[in-house]
Amino acid sequence: MDEGYAVTSIRLPSDLRNRFDALARVAKRTRSELIVEAMTRYADAETAYLAAIQEGLDDVEAGRHRSLEDVTQEWIGRGVLSPTWNEEAGEDVK
Repeated sequence: MDEGYAVTSIRLPSDLRNRFDALARVAKRTRSELIVEAMTRYADAETAYLAAIQEGLDDVEAGRHRSLEDVTQEWIGRGVLSPTWNEEAGEDVK
């Protein structure tokens, strides 16, 4: 086994294992390779998501934020939102 890898064990639902087996056959790769790739993508996405949340929290703490009203007016000005967006969505937001 490669030196950069550690062995771990997880329980997979049978249908998920079967899906990985089918993918492995078609892709001519091992189930392990596909699971490592899937877990890497998940870890990367979650890391980015949590970093974005922390960045937003840091911005708020540092006073770098705007009111919903300011952002809404800017987006209406840019044509991103309709001036009646909240009524169209059934919202009572002013």
